[in-house]
Amino acid sequence: MKKTLLCISFIFNVLMSYSVESYYFNEDLYVEDFDVEINADDLYLISEATAEELKLTAESFEIQWNDPEYIWTADSCTAVRESISNDPIKQVESVAIEVDTTKQPTFDAVGYVTYTAKFTNDAFGTKTKIQKLAKLERKWDFENVKWTWAEDSTSAVIAINSSNSDFVVTAKVNAEHFTAEPTCQTKGYSKYVVNYGYAGSPLRDSLMTEKGLTEDLWFEVPEFFKTCEYTTNVEIEEFSTDIKSFSWKINGLDVEGNDFSMEIPSAAPLSGTIEVTANGGCSTETKEIPYSIQKQLIRVMWDDVISIVDPNKEYSNFRWYRNDKLIGTAPDYMLESGGLSGVYYVIATTAGGEEVRSCELDFEDSSRSTVLVYPNPAADVVSVIGGQWQAGDEIDIFNSNGGLVQQTIAGDDSKVMLDVSTFSRGIYKVKIGKEQFALIKK
Repeated sequence: MKKTLLCISFIFNVLMSYSVESYYFNEDLYVEDFDVEINADDLYLISEATAEELKLTAESFEIQWNDPEYIWTADSCTAVRESISNDPIKQVESVAIEVDTTKQPTFDAVGYVTYTAKFTNDAFGTKTKIQKLAKLERKWDFENVKWTWAEDSTSAVIAINSSNSDFVVTAKVNAEHFTAEPTCQTKGYSKYVVNYGYAGSPLRDSLMTEKGLTEDLWFEVPEFFKTCEYTTNVEIEEFSTDIKSFSWKINGLDVEGNDFSMEIPSAAPLSGTIEVTANGGCSTETKEIPYSIQKQLIRVMWDDVISIVDPNKEYSNFRWYRNDKLIGTAPDYMLESGGLSGVYYVIATTAGGEEVRSCELDFEDSSRSTVLVYPNPAADVVSVIGGQWQAGDEIDIFNSNGGLVQQTIAGDDSKVMLDVSTFSRGIYKVKIGKEQFALIKK
């Protein structure tokens, strides 16, 4: 039996699967292309029959592999697989990748890119990987933010422009309100503040109104206060909020009053000067108001007769004025205007010697009667002629309080005689038909 040397390695690091080929060299049979490493220390003498068996065994040998793993880098992909054995072998192949952006990203949507690796080893095949691309990022012009304030300053709308796209973001922001009251040394303020945090950049705006120092006091009072008997309240017209209170005087004497008004006491003189002082805590200010209190003394009785309202009060020395000119002086409480329109008032003297000026009476005699009454004033009998009455018309006589004191009937004669001898002293109104006139009983 022919012997030969067969070099066989017991270290099977198999990279590819090949069939066994044999050939003769110097009459020795060598087994080659079995893809094994020859270890010089492991030599065996085998027969040709044994070599043939080894060949058949190698041809029937099948390698079992694990699934491949793929390693991706920026520009390549590497495929690796290992055999299933105690001493595994590896297959490795690296190829360049093809890149295709299948969808470009926008400011509102993500994009996608596809990576493709094509291997020559059929076991690795062709692999693809799809990667998401992030949305485009807008850049914002935080240096030129625009705020639009509401009319009541309680909120504002912010507008921020994008510097790399045609886009504006807006948002309504409620304002915080801060106030500080002024003192003698520092000003106060009313301040509205809005804060908006966007992309980590705090944005803010504010509206501020300053309040003056407390010593900056101001208030307005009437230049002259003239009143009739039932309206004696003097009021501060305008004032600054820094004023804490007001104090009052009349002709130098303290009088009571609330913070913003004062009622002239009934015992106060009918004319004089009111002093009002504003107290601001740090400073004060005083203003003077001349005043005059007038009485509701006179009224129009009938036609052209003006009379004192209450003749039973103890007034005397009546001085009558029309349009600020003295027109008569009399001890009586009545005045015949003589049909002259104008602004009338009277200055009378009380029993205590104090002069009282009446409120003004704007008198317009537009319906003066053409009836002739004489004598007037009268003590007993009065003759009335020239009227437009008719026989049978009623003749009514009323006292100053409006009470009917006498009623008769007019006759055919154009002259009417009236007996007033029993009447009390005073002014009476006489009405005959459509005619009416005043009659004075002395």
